Amino acid sequence: MRVNLSLLFLLTVFIGLMMRTRHKGDGLTVAEFILCGAWGFLLASSSFAPTVHNLISAFAQAITR
Repeated sequence: MRVNLSLLFLLTVFIGLMMRTRHKGDGLTVAEFILCGAWGFLLASSSFAPTVHNLISAFAQAITR
């Protein structure tokens, strides 16, 4: 299943707004946890996934040096 990047962008904006309005110091609520998990799965099934994988690999190599 390919995910449209506009759907991924819309979900990213929604998560960002939700995180800005929550109270500091609290843990993630169940809804936030599920929404962020869904965002991760959608990102992994998008065409942007190889770019994210390369970015994470480069970051991990930079840290371990």
